[in-house]
Amino acid sequence: MRLPWDEFARRVAEATGFSIQVAQGASSLEKAELIIVGGGNTFQLLRECRARGMLEVIRERVKNGCRYLGWSEALGLIAFQINPHYVSVSLPGHHGETRDERLEEFAQANPGLPVIGLPEGDWIRVAAAFRRQKVDFRF
Repeated sequence: MRLPWDEFARRVAEATGFSIQVAQGASSLEKAELIIVGGGNTFQLLRECRARGMLEVIRERVKNGCRYLGWSEALGLIAFQINPHYVSVSLPGHHGETRDERLEEFAQANPGLPVIGLPEGDWIRVAAAFRRQKVDFRF
């Protein structure tokens, strides 16, 4: 993420009207009513969450009913794969695979795991009953 955490929190608070505190460690999450995780570099996010001991705490809190809001980050909390910022386009002069081809390859390599190409600006709401359960999607 390009922004310092405090600046990101300030912008999210401004946009949502929520009172937001930046978690400094796993213990900061114990009384949270809502856990918000920003998007950006997934590998960096996971590294930071693991280093701070937050990943398992987040998963446990959400499993036990804490609400979670993530930008491009589900942290393994749901039983399907999200491919955020999805676009179905083939750029002129691009000779590599399209996003659709990569998603098809993913689906073939992971036949039991649904994958959703989520266009920019769209979101998914997952009810508590569907967390970590197999979900049948109909569009």
